[in-house]
Amino acid sequence: MEKLATTLDQARSPASAALPQQLRPFSPTSRLVEAEARLRPADPDDIVTALAPALALVGASGMTQDDRVEWLAAAADALREYPADLLRIGIAEARKRADHPSKIIPAVVGHVEELLIARRRELQRARDAASPPAPALPTDGSRHCSAEDAREILERYGFKSSVPATTVERGPRRLPTVDDYVALGVSRDVAEKAVADRRARCDGSPAPSNSSHRS
Repeated sequence: MEKLATTLDQARSPASAALPQQLRPFSPTSRLVEAEARLRPADPDDIVTALAPALALVGASGMTQDDRVEWLAAAADALREYPADLLRIGIAEARKRADHPSKIIPAVVGHVEELLIARRRELQRARDAASPPAPALPTDGSRHCSAEDAREILERYGFKSSVPATTVERGPRRLPTVDDYVALGVSRDVAEKAVADRRARCDGSPAPSNSSHRS
């Protein structure tokens, strides 16, 4: 009975309520860190060390020392993107299946390529989960706060706004005059013709010809 009571007390304690490490939910950031770590390439020296026994097993006795060094260097380069744990799995499989040096690398890649692709997909999912979501557009007919809205809110509560005002006071609409065109660098003759043409279009009457305008 006492043992049962002790067990119940332990079950109620916060320490025992914690989930084991492998069952705890990961945050998006920790998932990203773990996914990146699972894709960290193996060190080239470690690749050579792992491949040397496999090369010796497939009858590499006919190869010179220079041939072995060259083969190991080329093999390490071919497997440079693979993590160390995947290489161990692939090389172990290659030692069972390959009977010639030329078959070792294909055996390694063929056995773990899908695992590497799966880890890359997991990394992409972790990156997507860790990225901040794009702001959702309003669906209730409202609109986002504009620069003018922000400026007015700040001024209403006595804060100095760094948002420049974009409101421009304008007078009543009117047709441009000859002086308006001249102020923009247009010659007076061209300005007079432009004003006359504009007025004619507004009045619905044909524009005066150059000869009648000059007279």
